[in-house]
Amino acid sequence: MVASAVVFVGYTALGGQRSIVKTDTVQILILLLGLLVVGWRALHLAGPEILAGQSFPTSDGRGGVDVAILVLLVGSTYIAGPDIYSRLFSAKDPKTARRSALAAALLLVPLAFIITGIGITARTLFPEIGPEEALPVLMAETLSPLAMGIAAAALLSALISSADTTLLTATSIFSLDLFGRARPESSDRTMMIVSRGGTVLIGAVALLSALRLPEIIATLLSAYTVFAGGLIVPLVAGFWREKLRLTSDGALAALIGGGGTALLFGAKMPLLGMAASAFILFFVSWLSPQSRRDIRG
Repeated sequence: MVASAVVFVGYTALGGQRSIVKTDTVQILILLLGLLVVGWRALHLAGPEILAGQSFPTSDGRGGVDVAILVLLVGSTYIAGPDIYSRLFSAKDPKTARRSALAAALLLVPLAFIITGIGITARTLFPEIGPEEALPVLMAETLSPLAMGIAAAALLSALISSADTTLLTATSIFSLDLFGRARPESSDRTMMIVSRGGTVLIGAVALLSALRLPEIIATLLSAYTVFAGGLIVPLVAGFWREKLRLTSDGALAALIGGGGTALLFGAKMPLLGMAASAFILFFVSWLSPQSRRDIRG
């Protein structure tokens, strides 16, 4: 973990978005090769007798409502995720951005089913393992040394390609939205120093957090719940800002209120944060002087 953190924090700090796009292009090829290797092996192992009694997408531990909530929470992050927008804003024109988003979606759908099939196979063959152990155990127990090396490289590529993008997103918020607004007179050189220093600082904090957090999946679901609870409603509604008479104060209040609600109650009521965010957004916006002026106008 320390070695991979040093690598992706280093090239993100030095090269920014350009270095991330170049490295991710290589990493996606490695990821595809590794998934094909593991997926082919899982398909070979998962005969009818192996998968007897298994169900998809629901199971004994997760019913239809639970699956729908997961789809809404996790899927909505692709609508409002700043890591996605940073890639779209880097496109040379809107046409390229649209084509890239469509191509990524078409690629993700079959990959999602391959990954799910690998997880079901691992769960069936090794029912005592935890969710985070599914791919490593399947690799170690069923693959040859060469295939295991390819699969391990694919797993590392998946982790690093996600980590570098989210790191750059957090750094952009820190340097542009926080420091840049507080010090608008800062020179380009100062902003570059702050951005690179922020990248190293945020990367170090993320590494320490990763070393201490016990479960990857539980942590991800908690983060998705807070993220979706605070950000999804104000961002999507913001596309119709004038028609809905929304204000920036309402959006900020919805972000804080919805995210805070999800942080406190998200484990038991995952969608409560989004509901609170919607209520606060319209309540604060419609009570603002600007919204009342729009009504009179």
